[in-house]
Amino acid sequence: MASFDWPSLSRHWQDLFGEKVWRVSVDAGFSCPNREGGRDGCAFCDVRAFSPNAGSPLSVREQLLEGVFALKKRGVSQIAAYFQPNTNTYAPVERLKALWDEAAAVEAVKVLCVGTRPDVVPDEVLDLLSSYRERFREIWLELGLQSANDETLRIIGRGHDAHAFADACKRAKARGLLVAAHVILGLPGEGPEDEA
Repeated sequence: MASFDWPSLSRHWQDLFGEKVWRVSVDAGFSCPNREGGRDGCAFCDVRAFSPNAGSPLSVREQLLEGVFALKKRGVSQIAAYFQPNTNTYAPVERLKALWDEAAAVEAVKVLCVGTRPDVVPDEVLDLLSSYRERFREIWLELGLQSANDETLRIIGRGHDAHAFADACKRAKARGLLVAAHVILGLPGEGPEDEA
């Protein structure tokens, strides 16, 4: 079996900033289009497991400041705002702007990370994200691919195909955004040939 040398985001940020940068998870109260209308969502989805702030009544700013306070005790002075649970681009652009502006107003936030689905990133959302490039040192669009096998995507109930991921990556990269893929290796029915 082949071994992989996965690049570490922690190491990347250490090299870029000259010190440790930690992600602070933010729950901005988003939903997911794959759970609306009586649908159950993806087979593996349990939002409560994703983030310590899942369901937080605090504002984005308050959640980030709580994280900054806790991490200062560990000597961390720079953070990444990580919009994590649910689909963090599933809202009107005006709402997204207000939430991302809150993150931008917290001085310790140097990186913006937005977790979402590849089928919920219209061009106007990518344009808005790229408009923050002067404020944040890096902007990461974290796309939930899970598998590049369309049959597996159908079985686990993703509601999109691998092409949606490739298209979202292409459009994000054209705007200078960094892209990370969330994948689940070894899903039932997949073998080594599906990992390439």
